[in-house]
Amino acid sequence: MRRVIDQDTGKPYYLDYTDELLKELEAHRQTACDHAQTEIRRRKNRGGAFLLQRQCIACGASVGSAIKQTADLRDCGAWSEGQEENHIASRNAALEAIYQKHVRKQKEHEGIFGRKYDTYLKSPEWQAKRTKVMERAKGLCEGCLERKATQVHHRTYEHIFEEFMFELVAVCDECHARLHPEKEGNGETFDLEAEWHDGHPCDGCRHGGEEENRRWCFILDKLAADALVEGGGCGPNHDSFEELR
Repeated sequence: MRRVIDQDTGKPYYLDYTDELLKELEAHRQTACDHAQTEIRRRKNRGGAFLLQRQCIACGASVGSAIKQTADLRDCGAWSEGQEENHIASRNAALEAIYQKHVRKQKEHEGIFGRKYDTYLKSPEWQAKRTKVMERAKGLCEGCLERKATQVHHRTYEHIFEEFMFELVAVCDECHARLHPEKEGNGETFDLEAEWHDGHPCDGCRHGGEEENRRWCFILDKLAADALVEGGGCGPNHDSFEELR
């Protein structure tokens, strides 16, 4: 999964590495310049002195080290300034276009899925499953075992529309809000971008991972945010932190 900025909304989007996306990224990688054709050209270094060096005709990159100046090389052409920077910018723009193309495709797929899912939740098939889950839980939230269950939560969407019953649990509103902190709840919206900022306490920890776009602690089997609080298992002192080796 890759975090990119959706150019249509200006917000972060978590892009899945589908087979189609990986194929296009590999095709882009294979178009990288191989510097097959070069010319010896005269360029100015940072100190202001001139030197001779080979420059790729196609992309403008310097190839090899400086060349000793001899009489037959006095009339070399001038270095093509800015060519390499323009080439890199062009390739980066092409790469970004690939990402944005797949952001739109995946968002469209999510929209289709969302409409299908909404219809499913109104179907007799879902209502029958929901009733069975509530009866199994005896109306009690399976998250806290204290409050009344009000809804049924999918533990996974792997078998969506044909779920195994153990993939469904009865929960109360409070527990469901904890299970979906990325959604609006209690008047607030969870900020995914803030959680993935550089310098997060979980950066570099061998137990760190990701579940549904959230930082996840695999050794404690809980959200990193929950693990880092007092009594969360890792806590403010990061007791469970183990550096990657």
